[in-house]
Amino acid sequence: EFQAMVGGMAGHAASFAKMLESRTAVKSKDEAKQKDDDVYLESYADLAIHEDMLKDVPRVEAYRKAIDFHGGAAWKAAADAKVVDVGSGTGLLALL
Repeated sequence: EFQAMVGGMAGHAASFAKMLESRTAVKSKDEAKQKDDDVYLESYADLAIHEDMLKDVPRVEAYRKAIDFHGGAAWKAAADAKVVDVGSGTGLLALL
């Protein structure tokens, strides 16, 4: 699993390197920001990065612990509380 995670992260790092290289060919700050945004968003198009994040045990455990900590009796007492998971991606938080 670790090798799969490192392999996926390497691809994500390569996308980041591509973004940095693109900055040298840009003429204005606005163009640079747009290119940065495009490259960043494109890096999440590959399903491998989502698999890497789901396999990241410390990350997933941190989400689970936060939900457990803020849940329970206090959550039930706030019966009118609403939660929206914007950009749910894999739906991990919904499952937890």
